Amino acid sequence: MAKLLKSMIWLLTLVLIAIQPVATAASAKSKQTEGLFIKEKAAWIENGRLYVQVELEREYPRIALTVSTGEETEEISFEDTDRAAILIDTQAQFGQVLFSIKTYEDQEMVASSLLRIADHESSSVGNSLHLQVEQANWSDQTELSNTLELELLTNVDAMPQAMIKKQAERYEKDWKKSKQKNEQMPGKTSNQDRYEIESNDTMSKADWITANHSGYGRIGKAGDIDYWKVKLPESGNFTVWLGEMPTNQNYNVYVYDAGGNEVKRSENNASMDEWIDGLSGERNQFFYLLIKGEDDSFDKYGYYRLKIDFAAESVESKPDEYEPNDEAKQATLIQSDQTVLATIHTLKDVDYYKLSLDMPSTIYLELSDISEEMDLDLFLLDSTKKQVGRSENPKNKNETISYSGNPGDYYIKVAASQKSKLSHKPYKLSVGAKTIPVILIPGIGGSQLAVDNGKVTWINEVDVASNQIIERNLALIPVSPGSNKVTSKNGVTITPVTEEYGLDGIENLTVMSKMGNQYHDLISDLQDAGYEKGKTLFGFPYDWRLDIREQHPLFQSKIKEALVASGAQKVQLVAHSMGGILVKDYLLADSRRAAQIHNVITIGTPYLGAAAASKALIQGYNFGILLLMPLTGFKIAENAPAVYQLAPGDEYERQMLAQFNRTVYGYIDRLQKFNPLPLSELKKEYPNKPLTALAQSRRAVWDNKYPNVKQAHIVGDSQNTIIGLNRWGELPINQNPSLYIEYIFGRGDGTVPLFSANNPGSTKANIFYTKTDGHMELLKEAPVRKQVMSLLRGNEGTVAGIQKTPHNVKQQSLTAYSFTGDKSDFRELQLHIRNKENDQVELVQFTAEGDLDREQSTKNYLLEDAVGSGERYNLQIIVETKADLEIIVDDGRENGLSISSYDSKDGRTANQLLLKQAGMKSPQKITIEHNRSQRNVKADGKALKIMPLQFD
Repeated sequence: MAKLLKSMIWLLTLVLIAIQPVATAASAKSKQTEGLFIKEKAAWIENGRLYVQVELEREYPRIALTVSTGEETEEISFEDTDRAAILIDTQAQFGQVLFSIKTYEDQEMVASSLLRIADHESSSVGNSLHLQVEQANWSDQTELSNTLELELLTNVDAMPQAMIKKQAERYEKDWKKSKQKNEQMPGKTSNQDRYEIESNDTMSKADWITANHSGYGRIGKAGDIDYWKVKLPESGNFTVWLGEMPTNQNYNVYVYDAGGNEVKRSENNASMDEWIDGLSGERNQFFYLLIKGEDDSFDKYGYYRLKIDFAAESVESKPDEYEPNDEAKQATLIQSDQTVLATIHTLKDVDYYKLSLDMPSTIYLELSDISEEMDLDLFLLDSTKKQVGRSENPKNKNETISYSGNPGDYYIKVAASQKSKLSHKPYKLSVGAKTIPVILIPGIGGSQLAVDNGKVTWINEVDVASNQIIERNLALIPVSPGSNKVTSKNGVTITPVTEEYGLDGIENLTVMSKMGNQYHDLISDLQDAGYEKGKTLFGFPYDWRLDIREQHPLFQSKIKEALVASGAQKVQLVAHSMGGILVKDYLLADSRRAAQIHNVITIGTPYLGAAAASKALIQGYNFGILLLMPLTGFKIAENAPAVYQLAPGDEYERQMLAQFNRTVYGYIDRLQKFNPLPLSELKKEYPNKPLTALAQSRRAVWDNKYPNVKQAHIVGDSQNTIIGLNRWGELPINQNPSLYIEYIFGRGDGTVPLFSANNPGSTKANIFYTKTDGHMELLKEAPVRKQVMSLLRGNEGTVAGIQKTPHNVKQQSLTAYSFTGDKSDFRELQLHIRNKENDQVELVQFTAEGDLDREQSTKNYLLEDAVGSGERYNLQIIVETKADLEIIVDDGRENGLSISSYDSKDGRTANQLLLKQAGMKSPQKITIEHNRSQRNVKADGKALKIMPLQFD
């Protein structure tokens, strides 16, 4: 035993002699770096770039200055100097930029520092796409107004690799003796540097590291990983630094909690130091740190250094009146426009407040009067505890949040940042909420228009009944030949009615009756829900004849009016028909406008166009106004840019081909065969070619594009709707009268085809379907109004009568009876439609001028009338093919009426028949017997020969 002890003493003496020169050298080198390291440091903005320079205590053979944004790293070396200066271009925030300064002697690192901009969270620099670093000349002008503070994160002397190796071997030898790797070393204090003991490649085998001390380890081969663990001595905050890595090796560091959940990571490129701050924990809480090489980076002999800097929390203060509110479930209920004075009692204390809103609102939060010692942050969470707003300004700067949200519960969270110190001075939390206003936007024909003297002309029954007055007031002409700009044909100044914050001009279109009830019922619903005219409820009447884009400045002013009056930061838009196109064009024209829009709801919007607009441009249209004649409608439409912009475009044509295997337009030849014509042929029949071209350019913007705002679209899908047109006769069509026309029907709301309304530009659009009595009726029907109110509150579910898929409505087979002649043939003409099943008789009545009297005519059957050249006129009565009817034309005068019929179903027509020729001697009475299987025609009780339609 004595012999063995003697041998061990002798061996220990040899070891001490062997390591003495190394230790002495290390000590000398350490003394050389004492008082190091950085004598002066400065940073400032110069010509839009960041200038950084450092001066060291003495000259070094080599200084390496490295800049990293996390994703990119650049290094510049300086030889035989004590100064280094660089210029930086980067898009990164200052807080994302780290500066590493390393000094070398004899090719070995002797000291290292890590820095960043102190006020990094609110600063930015440069606009380059990539990190660019270049050596700069030394400047003595560091006392500038835009000088930035450089925060020193680490400043350490580097132990020589040979010394680390010796210390590691001695540490391992002592550990093997104790065999207590996962406990404190026997006879040693825990306050010491630690060294890696393999294997430590799992959390269960993690090496110890002590807070405020270093750990040294090696990534010795490809795929090697090292785990370390630390137990916090007190509750507090800590940072993690990984540095002094082997040359040209790239190591990363990851922090996990005791449950294996990742807390934070640092993955800088190259051999740039890794740095993680903003970490905190409780007394005796464990954290684990993983070190691994990027892309199998390793060095068999070189050591890295890992260090944890820890700071304990300050003493807890006395709770305030709102405590306990440390969790969302304990949140203190507060009201809008309330101010709270409260205290953060420990650095781990969190204060929660609950705000309940019953209207869509913009929430305003401000955290102020923060103590100079503290750095408080502010967060806003929705009812699901999802974070929807945050403010994390540095130091004690005020925190503000503004967020526009739906009704419901919101949670406000106040917490100290990881860099904060503790002060018992109360903070001030100010809370406000402003209801998000609603703007109602009508479609074409949906705004009241007034003439020079302020008198309403659209829609005034007296003006409309005369037709000449309304035509004189509303007809347009080009400002010059070939121009797509228009002006009043008769010098009349037209302005939309804007009284009552724009609501008067869209509520009821007529001034003498409720016939034009448009937004009236929805306005009442909104007022009942708490919206106030002029504060949170507005209308946007506009001159619907003009180019949609001309409305942008007025629409922008209306939005500003609503925001100022309400105090909110966003608006909600409800748009009917063409109003939805106006909103879409407004948002697509400038993506920044979306920031002011909380929600868009459209109702019956013809996103791809409507064949009814084409009909208006070639045959006339009465806009659904009973007293308006098609010819008057044509005179209004022929130079109205908006009508052209509502006509079918290229995407409409593609949908027709895909769904109905036909084009929008075509002709029926002498063999009764349909021949498709391209959309360009239909456009040739439009009266204004410059406006046709302008509409095509607008459609190029609208079709297949979708503004980046929340939207919902309500679509009518149950009415027979004109989707296309057929001409009768061989080419060239201009040899045949324009009134020989067929209407192609599909599903829709009676005006807007289903495939146009449910194609707003995105396959992911939120679409709601409703059965409806008609396009204008959509605004009045209770299910639609209830769905709008639900969507305004942020509820995307459906109400009764609304569904998320089209209704299973079987497309009816229709039969059209077409009556064509001169206007004189229709003067005071009466047609009787008798339903044989119930013997009910419906009347079709014409005036003494030969105009269709819509007020006195049937509402149970679809009537389509059109004008042609000269005095030509056409009326089509459209009935169900399966109906059992009798149509009687009772006229005591001779006339030149021709009568024909055709069937329409599934996007196509068939069975074109000539029932009465125009040239035949007029009978006293014509009776048409109609049922599913046959059509019989009698003149004064005598059967007429029915022939397939032929063209010479």
